[in-house]
Amino acid sequence: MSVTALGRERVLTGSGSDELKYRRMLSHHSLTPLSTSQMVNWQDPEVQFFSAHISLFVAVLCVGIYLWEFLIALWFDLEFLRQRRSWRWTLIPYMIARYAALAALIAGTRVANVLRPIDTCSQWWQTIYVRTKLRVRLHSDKGSIKACANIAMACGSLLLILRVVAVSGNKLWVRLFLIAFWLADVGVWLRETVLIRGVYVAELVACGTVNTGKGQTSDYISLSLYVCCLVIVTGFLLRTPGAGLVNLLISQGVIYFAAVLAAYVPAVVLFALDLNDGISGMLQPVSMVVMVICATRMYRSLVQYDDKSEDSFAMTSTNLAWGRNTVTATQLPRSTGIIVPPGLMESSIDTSELDDSPATADSRRREKVGNNFPRNSVHVITV
Repeated sequence: MSVTALGRERVLTGSGSDELKYRRMLSHHSLTPLSTSQMVNWQDPEVQFFSAHISLFVAVLCVGIYLWEFLIALWFDLEFLRQRRSWRWTLIPYMIARYAALAALIAGTRVANVLRPIDTCSQWWQTIYVRTKLRVRLHSDKGSIKACANIAMACGSLLLILRVVAVSGNKLWVRLFLIAFWLADVGVWLRETVLIRGVYVAELVACGTVNTGKGQTSDYISLSLYVCCLVIVTGFLLRTPGAGLVNLLISQGVIYFAAVLAAYVPAVVLFALDLNDGISGMLQPVSMVVMVICATRMYRSLVQYDDKSEDSFAMTSTNLAWGRNTVTATQLPRSTGIIVPPGLMESSIDTSELDDSPATADSRRREKVGNNFPRNSVHVITV
């Protein structure tokens, strides 16, 4: 969200007189419009103050977007709780990603609305790390219980990695490479969460963050991980040209990885530029929300595709249906490469009027075979 010069002054100097001077200077600058004839000085207190306001607005906007996404997908969680769907182990990272992200964004709303000075800004920022590496703390009279660290992003990444492994045909080298990459990323997230510090900023009525410049390593590791996932999925797609249905299903999965990269690259670029603390962390909540939404929606679509006891992640299939309204299609034998919508299979044509030519008889035999084709030829497509 934001780190202002006030927060930096309080942490580095600890001087009350310096803080008072800065407050007076900030009040003076807030009444002076920015000059457009000169290049922007990103370290100017006025610019930092304005950047902090923008970061707070973006963070609150992300809270609203994710809350909407969380509520419209709540039916899926309830179906598992009511045992209407079979249990599968991949449900664990799915659930943790959703609820850890929700808890972190709620904590973010708290630090964005601090009406009076508090001494626990650092603890709150360790609860929701502005760089989307989430740490949930449950506070009690006897201390704090560290419940789940960095799990929203970690579990979202894990769901995407499992998808890549499934697409690759469960190749051993893909599993070892991506899991090692993922573990390294999680380790760096934990270290950077410990380093973050927060201060109360009265002008923003919020808690700001400091030491954000020390936490860029995991951004580069995460970006590299997602690029590798996209390259591997695309590579397996290109290795099987003309596969028809398989290529269609795999190519649909690529969209999720592309969306994550599209949200993550700008956030990493702003961090690399390091203009000021507010700008550096501005898009981090956006990248986290996009990651969790893409990973969880992909998981739901897979479960809806194959609602059986076995894990859908073992199948190289996916779909683009982001809602519950889906239709099925039946594929004729692989040699034809034709996908026939169900409406055509139940057409109102009177077959008694058709002639009994060899071509017509052959067509009827193919239609019968298509109706009895195994389940693995049926997939969910976008309406």
